[in-house]
Amino acid sequence: AHGLEQPPHSFAILAGNPQLLQQEGWREIQEAVAEVRPRIVVFDTLAQVTIGVKENDGAEMSRVVGRLDMIRRQIADQGKAGTVLTIGHTGKDETRGMRGHSSLKGRADYEIMVTRTGETIKTTVTKLNCAPEPPPRSYRLENGILISLGETAPDISDRSARAHDWLVAQGGTGTTGDAAKALGAKWDSLRRQW
Repeated sequence: AHGLEQPPHSFAILAGNPQLLQQEGWREIQEAVAEVRPRIVVFDTLAQVTIGVKENDGAEMSRVVGRLDMIRRQIADQGKAGTVLTIGHTGKDETRGMRGHSSLKGRADYEIMVTRTGETIKTTVTKLNCAPEPPPRSYRLENGILISLGETAPDISDRSARAHDWLVAQGGTGTTGDAAKALGAKWDSLRRQW
């Protein structure tokens, strides 16, 4: 929520860094999800809510992924399609993808690599379970609003491209209050179209 001046009514920020694998932090996250009843929960970054967890250890990261899945199911139990979005960073070698154990990508439904060169933000879907992977897309921030510069390839469904744009927008690109309103309107529009 960097730069978010006033969150829209449907947006909540949980202060601090409650830890996924510590009892108190886990309880705090579950209570917040029960109270807010979100459609999407974003951990920015995953490393901030897993302090002390060995990110390359398969057993420890499987516990983390298990907790993320429990949050998704908790949202679904509230009668909503639940999404848990984690933001991570690449290691020194960006071609190897996100840091951490392979179970993170293995259990994910989608993964989007976001890179920035100058004012251009490029997104590349590296994993997408629900549709064909769309081609890379480019964006720029203009007055706090994410503007798409890319074109969708003709063989990729429009629904896949819209989902990609929405997921990227939800990924926390430093949006402002105006951008958050635009994202809310875009989500409402997508819901009607689907």
